[in-house]
Amino acid sequence: MASFCAGNLQQRFGFDGFARAAGWLVHVIEYGDHVADGLKPVTAELFRFWNPDGCIAECGGTDDMLSLADFRSVPTVFLDRHPSTIEKGAVCVTHDSAAIVRLAARELLSLGFSAYAFVDWFRPVVWSDERGDAFAAQVEANIAAGRQVVPSPDAVCDILIENNVFVNPRGYVLLGENASRVTFRDNQILSDGSEWNPFPFAGKIRLRGGSGNDVPEDLQEKTT
Repeated sequence: MASFCAGNLQQRFGFDGFARAAGWLVHVIEYGDHVADGLKPVTAELFRFWNPDGCIAECGGTDDMLSLADFRSVPTVFLDRHPSTIEKGAVCVTHDSAAIVRLAARELLSLGFSAYAFVDWFRPVVWSDERGDAFAAQVEANIAAGRQVVPSPDAVCDILIENNVFVNPRGYVLLGENASRVTFRDNQILSDGSEWNPFPFAGKIRLRGGSGNDVPEDLQEKTT
């Protein structure tokens, strides 16, 4: 099971050598946001048809594109699946978001600046939240050296975004929690309707909490 991205191709190349050496007959099911709704109902049917000996499933984070219950009958290794979402005893190989950021933070701190910010991924995802928390913790541990951290949601205050052109944004053009006194005006958001921009929040603005924001109504994400 594989999604459309450069990282996934690298994962595929990683097990190709093992597959050739072991004489595996490999079937690849590719999926993305724009086909996920159609894929989820047929995953169990594909397993019954192929009767595979095992499966490597790339379904990162907490995305619900795949029905994890369908994998119970097949020995499966999950790639980059958040451990909190899989059943006890399931095998999961994942990266350490916190360790990645601690390494980056130590490098950044060595430059000796007095304030730092973490810029989130373009949409809310669990690994980005974990990286933000780890970055804040790492920098806050250096307060004794006169350094401070400004987490990005709190940094979205007292800013003017004006006369910019955003071309085919995949996600939010502005995202913040507890944002205050943000002005977004006279900007252009262009989209050619590409299938690579499938997210409903592409080109939208989400500002939750805070006050005094001046953002066009038609660009604000609608919540139900």
